[in-house]
Amino acid sequence: MHIHVSYIDDLLRRQKMILQNEEDARSKLVKVVELLIHDIESQGAIGRVYYREIRHLSPENAAEIRRKRAEFRDNIEAIIKEGMENKEFRQGLESKMITFAILGITNWSYQWFNPSGDLSVQKLADMYTDFILNGIDASKK
Repeated sequence: MHIHVSYIDDLLRRQKMILQNEEDARSKLVKVVELLIHDIESQGAIGRVYYREIRHLSPENAAEIRRKRAEFRDNIEAIIKEGMENKEFRQGLESKMITFAILGITNWSYQWFNPSGDLSVQKLADMYTDFILNGIDASKK
């Protein structure tokens, strides 16, 4: 439980700093993606425990962690909605599904990404933010 609480509380603290310090939704989203990917380098082992071992927490502790995870997720969804309202992002996006997609690609990286490998942490963060913001459609370039 200590690993789970310290990890999610730190993520939430840093996410809130991003939300307070960045002016537009695009910048907020880029910084949150960078936060998650850069954490693989600094918190890799702890992150893997965090993402895999919630099933071993007591029901009460798991509920607390799920609530905090939902807060983190809801903050990302709010960024997506803000970006749509400000016309930074396409209209009509399913903000909840986009949020799950962002968390899916970033969180799964803990399972395979080696920060000491050929691809740098920043390069991966840049690739993900480009993919999230621009997709793979050649007409968007």
